[in-house]
Amino acid sequence: MPTWGQLLTRLQELRQQGRTDAFDVIRREALLDLYNYTGRNVVLYAGGHLQKPRVPPELLTITNEDIEGFMEVFHVFPEPA
Repeated sequence: MPTWGQLLTRLQELRQQGRTDAFDVIRREALLDLYNYTGRNVVLYAGGHLQKPRVPPELLTITNEDIEGFMEVFHVFPEPA
């Protein structure tokens, strides 16, 4: 796992290359690294905890109301016959 300084250096390199999606590139690299390390699928669930104005914490918590959305994402469809 890279250090904070290494992440900032990578971000600067990507921006110097004209990449407007530098944060997304780094995020995807980290997710791929985690997948390669564990050999398992990775799920990223992100909330708006850094948004301004501050979002009430109860709106950022995973609750029972989220179950259907997670079930939809993780549902395994049968292979076509």
